[in-house]
Amino acid sequence: MIKKYIIIIIIGLILCALAIAFYLNNQKVDYSSYEPFGIKKSNFETYSFPKINTNIPTIEVSIAAYPFSAKLVEAIADKDAYKDELKHISTQQAYQDVIDNKVDISITFDTSDEQNNIIEESEDIVRVPFAKEALVFYTNANNPVDSLTIDEINKIYNLEITNWNILGGKGLEILPFQLEKNAGGSEKCFSKIVSENKSSKIENLIASDMKNIVDLTSRNEGGIGYAFNQLYSKLYLKNSLKKLKVNEIEPTDENIANGSYPLLFNVYYIYRKSNRNKNVQKIIDWLLFDGGQKFVAKNGYCPIKWTKWGHELFVSKLSKLRRKVRVPIWFKLVLSVLHICFINIVCNVFNWIEAVF
Repeated sequence: MIKKYIIIIIIGLILCALAIAFYLNNQKVDYSSYEPFGIKKSNFETYSFPKINTNIPTIEVSIAAYPFSAKLVEAIADKDAYKDELKHISTQQAYQDVIDNKVDISITFDTSDEQNNIIEESEDIVRVPFAKEALVFYTNANNPVDSLTIDEINKIYNLEITNWNILGGKGLEILPFQLEKNAGGSEKCFSKIVSENKSSKIENLIASDMKNIVDLTSRNEGGIGYAFNQLYSKLYLKNSLKKLKVNEIEPTDENIANGSYPLLFNVYYIYRKSNRNKNVQKIIDWLLFDGGQKFVAKNGYCPIKWTKWGHELFVSKLSKLRRKVRVPIWFKLVLSVLHICFINIVCNVFNWIEAVF
């Protein structure tokens, strides 16, 4: 009789454990604390952007860019005027809604080749990089490996390194979890790091979404996964996981903001030139210069100005401004005279050399 009760209790405990595991696995990500003007506040008084109180642009953002974009809305919009203009959706949908002219602005990452081609061929759609986000790799917290090189990451996902003991870890099989091809911005950036990716053909390593990769890596001590830093740190952070250094550089906010972390990718602001809402252009003009770039650095991204690509963008922007500056006619005349004199002097010198020799 006692054995019967013990068996019933054991079965009950197993069912409870399974129910808890199912709940945790299917628990939705809570975005509410990151909604604009929500629970988590930040100080934006030093970013020199006049608050928009009318015609706030409609903004759609990739899920990975939502925490940053919510802070951006708080920085640019008047609280009383804000009417839920910010929406988080998939990367592809964020692009498509600009292409279909359904939204004023999209803030997102790189996308499929097909959508990239549409953007590049369009004379009206503008895609401007204003910041860089880090792609971070993480493992189970019990894994003693703390750092990987980019080459080692490549070899892991191409099944050339298949056991953690080769990298100084335990004798466990490496499980390189990943998203399916063209699944989103993080997968597109991941494909720029990992060239061939032979592990993508193994079905049980393919996750349905970012949260699924986090859950799989958390449950498997030999697992490794990846995500955009803001998405991982703000929405998916777990004690059972740890972020890895890449090339011995830790993905801290400081290393991301100063550009020293090696896996940084563009964050884009996408809109149409034909958009009649003047605030659309006003926001991107602010984001690209000092106040906006300071805001970018303070909120988890790398300012685009601090990178090679950002420097080129910044210089091209300044050169356009210089072209608008009117040069006095007398100054142009003086330059012309000096130019003619210089040419005459050079010609006379060559004539003298020819006469002497």
